[in-house]
Amino acid sequence: MATFVTALKQLEAMGLTDMLVPFVLIFAVVFAVLANVKLFKRKISIIVALVVSLLTVIPHVTGSYSKCYDVVLIINSALPKMGMVLIGMLMFLLVVGVLGVKLDFFTKALPFIVIAIAGITVYNFLTSNFLGCGVILTIPTSIIGLLPFLIPLLVLLAIILFTIGGKDSKGKNGPKKPGKGPYGPEN
Repeated sequence: MATFVTALKQLEAMGLTDMLVPFVLIFAVVFAVLANVKLFKRKISIIVALVVSLLTVIPHVTGSYSKCYDVVLIINSALPKMGMVLIGMLMFLLVVGVLGVKLDFFTKALPFIVIAIAGITVYNFLTSNFLGCGVILTIPTSIIGLLPFLIPLLVLLAIILFTIGGKDSKGKNGPKKPGKGPYGPEN
């Protein structure tokens, strides 16, 4: 009689974490991006996502990648840390919800929160020490050493803020006033 642990070990031996899970993850992400961008029709987007997923997973399975640049190994080493980050964010939102704190600043701070989460994700993937290959991105600790990283980051942040803070339909900066929509007054 097989137990749950032996069933998981058999799935692992058949390549669940080496083939199936990375394939499904890469396929889902690529298809979601292509579906939202609407670059192709749905059938073409499925084919493109399938090809990208297979082109990523097959060299891993055949051993064509160097172990330091294998995308599947990078994903398998970075995702547990991202899981911890997501659990931390959910715990924060749970505590805020239980305490009944009103988070009105989220509407204004949402772009910054999204940028921070994207930055944490990119930093996590670039600094994950997978298979002893070292760190892809090393962050210097001195202030002078941080300037080459800090200046482009601040310029990028300024560009993002400039593009996000656009004008409304009347040409004035600021939030739009509620008015009458196509289905009656907006609340």
